[in-house]
Amino acid sequence: MEKKTSQVAEVIKFSLLSFMNLDWKAIHPLNSSQANAFEELRTQTGTTMNIVLDTNIIIAAMRSRRGASNLLLRLLGERDWQVNLSVPLLLEYEEVCKRIMPVLGVTDQAIEDFLDYFCTICKHRQIFYLWRPQLPDPDDDFLLELAVEAEADFIISFNKRDFPNVFRFGIQVLTPKEFLLLTGDLP
Repeated sequence: MEKKTSQVAEVIKFSLLSFMNLDWKAIHPLNSSQANAFEELRTQTGTTMNIVLDTNIIIAAMRSRRGASNLLLRLLGERDWQVNLSVPLLLEYEEVCKRIMPVLGVTDQAIEDFLDYFCTICKHRQIFYLWRPQLPDPDDDFLLELAVEAEADFIISFNKRDFPNVFRFGIQVLTPKEFLLLTGDLP
């Protein structure tokens, strides 16, 4: 059963390639200095870094194969990061992707294939409590609730100003570039 699940994940991964125009061969293993820096970071933050990805990261990754968001998505599943997902966040990913991506020629089926693959590499979290209101935009509160439930180290977002004072929950908000610089995946 596990082998079949792995094969399905590979098929979805390759359908994702055509969807996002990813060049998976461009991913190189960390060099020794990057590996040492990343290992030190993992030691400081625990064995696995828990992260939550804002929807704007998913959209940016789909729009450009050259940006840090795209690289971040390509590295998921290959690094010791645990991406966390909740039902509300998955529904937002789906709604926004299906609203924005068809204009770029992406089919609903390709979006569903991507989201299916994404679900296979994420840790699914149930939220049993609400921390609302905490953020200036009430539509972002569910991201914070997921991050708190997951004991996330980072929320990755381009809208850092939307998450003031989340440090009191032990969470940092970083852009994809800042996160990849921190992990040593960008020079």
